[in-house]
Amino acid sequence: MAECNFILSSFPNTEEKQKDLLDKINSIKNFGWDVTLITHFDCPNSIKDSVDLYLYNDNNTSAFKDSNILNPDIVPLVENIPSFNWVDVADSEGSTTYYDYKGWIDFTPAIVSLFIPALGASFAKGYDFCVYMETDFIFPEDFGGKMNTYFSELVNSNKDSTFFSVPKSYWVHSHLFILRMNEGVNKLIPKLNIRKNSDFISKYPNMVFEDFITGISNMNRDNSIFKTIDDLDLFFNGPIGDKWDRDKLAYDKNEYTLYTTSVCSPYVNKENWLDVRILLHLNTKSPFSSVRINFSVTGRTLTMEESKVLNKGEWVWYKMPIESPGLKFSFSIESMEGDGISSSDEYFIDSSKLSNLSKIRYFVKRR
Repeated sequence: MAECNFILSSFPNTEEKQKDLLDKINSIKNFGWDVTLITHFDCPNSIKDSVDLYLYNDNNTSAFKDSNILNPDIVPLVENIPSFNWVDVADSEGSTTYYDYKGWIDFTPAIVSLFIPALGASFAKGYDFCVYMETDFIFPEDFGGKMNTYFSELVNSNKDSTFFSVPKSYWVHSHLFILRMNEGVNKLIPKLNIRKNSDFISKYPNMVFEDFITGISNMNRDNSIFKTIDDLDLFFNGPIGDKWDRDKLAYDKNEYTLYTTSVCSPYVNKENWLDVRILLHLNTKSPFSSVRINFSVTGRTLTMEESKVLNKGEWVWYKMPIESPGLKFSFSIESMEGDGISSSDEYFIDSSKLSNLSKIRYFVKRR
């Protein structure tokens, strides 16, 4: 039997939902497969103890923030996701490339931010397949046999993934999909730089997960199998609603789009962990023409405090002092357009473990 990890997404906030989820978990486990549960609801121990990996965060807003990304429990799980460079800049010190291979996770809906470490763990544990499934599904007759048929179809056709098409659309459903845990799929992840696609997420913040999954399917179209909606209906007890009508989604300036298109974050020199820069940046595609970014670094005392107004496309960096073993990094971003929109975040950095931070955000200087 194929080694498979089921990533289940669930919000079991009632006893009935908890019982139903536990039944589904046990059924999957009885087939010999593992289960990772990703959720924004703090589940009881009976559910936590029943799964192989439990990923929880109570932040179910439009976007995760850095304070969630830098969780030391999450960092090791995402090491198996490859990196990409997202910006190249040049100044008096030469050319610098900033790598931010987890950075786009801050700005995606919370479900993506839980899915990525779950996927990273699936790569790390050497599964043959990974199945993502929302838990409002039902088991069709011969569920185990049907899944094994999907797995065999992928292997026999030498394909990497199975998706379920949305009728009359280029989208695929995010409710259920199957990925092979191979290098072909792994190399797709860094290409899905949602941060650079800020125009899309500014207009359609509630559809970024759909765009993420559709992006995987489109980039891997030649190596994917596309099923009909009828196959998906078997898992959801009849037709499921499509929510991919872009015309119904309105463009808006809000905290989400402000945080999405602004950057205020420490980056570690890949070759010298004691060299840390705080990069500030406002994306050229931001709906905001200018912002004020305030940040502070606090050790035993206030170590550093700066305030900078950036226009669209501008960036600046500051050298961060790291003398204290424990540093609190705080920042706020304010729109300068008189609309009162702002966003803020804070988290702690252990300066004795900057190698961990470098696994998320780092820079490389080139002369």
